[in-house]
Amino acid sequence: MNNRQKDLAITLLEQNSFMSAAQLAKTHQVSSKTIYSDLKELQDLFLTNDLFLTKVPRHGILVEGEGAHKAKLLASLRSQNELSINYKDYSEREARYLYKLILEADKQSVLDLALSFFLSETSVRRDLEKLEHYLRENKLLLSKQMGDVQIKGSEKDIRHFYRTYLISNYQLMSPQEDIKKTLSSIFPVEQVTDICDMIAKSAALYAFSIPSHLEIYLILDLLIASNRIRRQHCLKETSIEEDLKYLEVYPLASDLLSQALSIPVERLPDKDIKDICLTILSLGYVTIPDDKHEFHILTKHLIQNVSELSGIDFQADQYLYEKIANHMRPMIYRLKNGIRLENQTTEEIKKRYSILFNIVWLATKTVADNYQIAFLDSEIAFLTIYFQIAVEKIEKPLLIYVICPHGLATSELIINALKRVISPYDYLKKIEYTQITSHEAKKADMIISSVELSHIEEPYILVSPVLSQLEMEKIRDVYYSMVNGNRKTLSVINNHDVVNQSLISDLIGQRIYLHQDCQSLEECIQYLVEHNDTNYNHSSAYRKSIMQRESLGSTSVYTGIALPHASPDTVEVSQLSLLTLKNPIQWGTNQVGVIMLIAIKGGEEEVYKDALIHIYSKIDNQNFIRRLAQASTKNEFMRVLLGKES
Repeated sequence: MNNRQKDLAITLLEQNSFMSAAQLAKTHQVSSKTIYSDLKELQDLFLTNDLFLTKVPRHGILVEGEGAHKAKLLASLRSQNELSINYKDYSEREARYLYKLILEADKQSVLDLALSFFLSETSVRRDLEKLEHYLRENKLLLSKQMGDVQIKGSEKDIRHFYRTYLISNYQLMSPQEDIKKTLSSIFPVEQVTDICDMIAKSAALYAFSIPSHLEIYLILDLLIASNRIRRQHCLKETSIEEDLKYLEVYPLASDLLSQALSIPVERLPDKDIKDICLTILSLGYVTIPDDKHEFHILTKHLIQNVSELSGIDFQADQYLYEKIANHMRPMIYRLKNGIRLENQTTEEIKKRYSILFNIVWLATKTVADNYQIAFLDSEIAFLTIYFQIAVEKIEKPLLIYVICPHGLATSELIINALKRVISPYDYLKKIEYTQITSHEAKKADMIISSVELSHIEEPYILVSPVLSQLEMEKIRDVYYSMVNGNRKTLSVINNHDVVNQSLISDLIGQRIYLHQDCQSLEECIQYLVEHNDTNYNHSSAYRKSIMQRESLGSTSVYTGIALPHASPDTVEVSQLSLLTLKNPIQWGTNQVGVIMLIAIKGGEEEVYKDALIHIYSKIDNQNFIRRLAQASTKNEFMRVLLGKES
């Protein structure tokens, strides 16, 4: 006997007069055929309890027997029903249909739904017709095929629809004594408890606050997203947005979603993390100032270092200070516990803001050495975003749309040509012709198109698929008039030479030894290793790796410089050490008067690659090497090396 049949028996036992099959069918929202089928199943139950099912044409159906027997059976059935879930009403079933179709499985068969709700298949199909109409009103479709049903639509629409439905259907925005109890009637109790506890712990760790009456949105988004992602339903990937605000809460959002799914951050879909970011920001997220002295010292040192390296004074930016100070505590927690935020967003940040990323990397390196913290690229990427937001407050980058429907090759030609004129600080964005509406056009500071845009009112520059010199000059004139020389203070974050010079200076430190009296290759290397002014790079393995490299082939250059280098796996800290000699010595086949010992730590080759190329590009110039060898002071040596001679 199923729950529906129990309900029917209770209805009959509660009546003292006849009820027609049609009335019973309407009460239980099933067909008359189902009612007659259920009555056959109930006959044995009534007979066992000394009761009789009477059917009288044109009168209906009635259970007859002694009142005591009816009361006893009624009490027993009611007791059983309290232990099971009732879905008499369509609205109750609707909630379960949606849960099953959105969170349990991609497809549900009509038969399985009928068994689940103790209904006939005909009744389930009637329910699904109502559900289909409701979904259609919300831009979703109920697909029916081969006895299976499935909700279809964009992943974003499905999630947002279900969140809105739950809030409305269960009145989750209304004051409730125990919101967890209500949520536990929808989702598994363990999931609800874990998500709520996780948010509370993260609020303390990340020092943030969300208005209590709005927290339900974050709870629901995490519950829905975690269930959908487990079933491989992820949001569509997008490139990094121009609005960097959401990246401020990216570490928090990724941590929450990682805990909800119990999987590492690097395996999370990037767009799903961004969606949680937007939820957090839309709820009036605020940071709670951290009062721990150590985090404020770290923050102060970091901002001071970036200011010195970039030439932009960030030290007066209180918003930047507060954001980084609040970022420090969870960041150090992650670093100490080996939690990585590495994913494609990290790589996008490194690519788009490469120069600023390197400046921040260099600044964090100094902080890391002082505080014995090993910063990961992922953490540096998010610190970079805080500084990029600060830069954009000084002057917002221009957004330049490029419309070219002639194919990928042609659009790439135009983009590459424009990159010779447009600063990397500004955004060059390819837009499809079909996307350039009047509303979209208003977002751009400049529009360049290879086709007529008669449907928009905003001004644009019409160009040919292959830019002519005249068109380039026109673009340059318009662009320069918009920039108008106001970028001078920001030029450093787009100037690779400045960053390379900063990296070289950091690598060298004070390790410049002038006019020393070394007589051989071995003496030179011994001198550079022993006179290292830090506690790093003194091991026998380090020294041995340098000599082994020399045994494979001389590192001297005909211009008079030798470039010995250590194996990366023996290097503790990346460094350059420089030595000039009183008298040149034989190094392999060349006479050498300048030695540069290169020690780049494993994993840091990519960061220092451009800086080393900056030096390598000069070493085949004998005049350059001669001036290095003749430098009488460290300052003079550095001016020659960095090309800063007056």
